[in-house]
Amino acid sequence: AERYFNSAEIAYLKESSDPEREFYDIWSKKEAVVKMLGFGINSRFSSFSTVSEYFEFDKEKIVISNVILPITEKYSAFAASGEKKSFKIITL
Repeated sequence: AERYFNSAEIAYLKESSDPEREFYDIWSKKEAVVKMLGFGINSRFSSFSTVSEYFEFDKEKIVISNVILPITEKYSAFAASGEKKSFKIITL
């Protein structure tokens, strides 16, 4: 976690009652953000925090939403979008 998460996320993990679950949730949120912004997992991955649902990164206002998947409670998925952008999850 210390390689890819920032200090706020690491502190959040340390205080969590379920750090393993929170680790995967934070990782999934970070993946959603970098995919939205178009850069990969690199040195910038630790330069933003996903502890809050709303934050700003490189002057881009970002919203992270938890997507409920009808698979099982053990899995989480997150989607990131710009402040004025919206998205719709379609299940088939």
